[in-house]
Amino acid sequence: MTETVRFRTADNVGIVGDYRGPANHPVGYVLFLHMMPADRSSWLNLALNLAKENIASLAIDLRGHGESVHQGADILNYKNFTDEDHQASVQDVDAAIGWLKSEQNAPENKIVLVGASIGANLSLTALAKHKDLIGAALLSPGLDYRGVQADKDIVAINRTRKLFMAAAADDIYSLQSMRALAEKFDGAKQVEEFTRGGHGASMLETVPQLNDLLVRWVKEILS
Repeated sequence: MTETVRFRTADNVGIVGDYRGPANHPVGYVLFLHMMPADRSSWLNLALNLAKENIASLAIDLRGHGESVHQGADILNYKNFTDEDHQASVQDVDAAIGWLKSEQNAPENKIVLVGASIGANLSLTALAKHKDLIGAALLSPGLDYRGVQADKDIVAINRTRKLFMAAAADDIYSLQSMRALAEKFDGAKQVEEFTRGGHGASMLETVPQLNDLLVRWVKEILS
């Protein structure tokens, strides 16, 4: 089952997403947060693989990207964003979590975040804010992307959470950031370093085993 869904943030941005999954009783839910510049389509193959395992997913366009470009009468474009505009994307994540809870009856402790680049940092912000979320997979996180500061959020996360981190050596800032973040988190974590692979969700195409690793990790923490 695939459904295009629409909902609004607290500051009146219209968010568009794709909900995929089994019609009844999924074992859990994944919320996908894309990198910049990208949109929700970057998660399609991984979402389909998760659906085969009875795991539902919601992939959203963050504000200013894809179809999530309306805030009242204003048109948003990420190319014109200030750092503060990017930081406001945490409201997109809050609204998406709220939609999963209200429209799919998803318990927070059955929601896993999967983010790429700034989407990875936003995932950590959400984990620090929503105390019952089970964990997050971070593809090419950065210590600081446009003021979304993963190095601050990771120390606010309870060690009972679970993290998956991946970065490639040809993306040196992300690799160094991932290593630093992993050192700051003393809970359960799986850290994957690849020789080559590029940045963020592009690794899903360039590192074939990453898809299987992510599906396996999501299944394990939801079991």
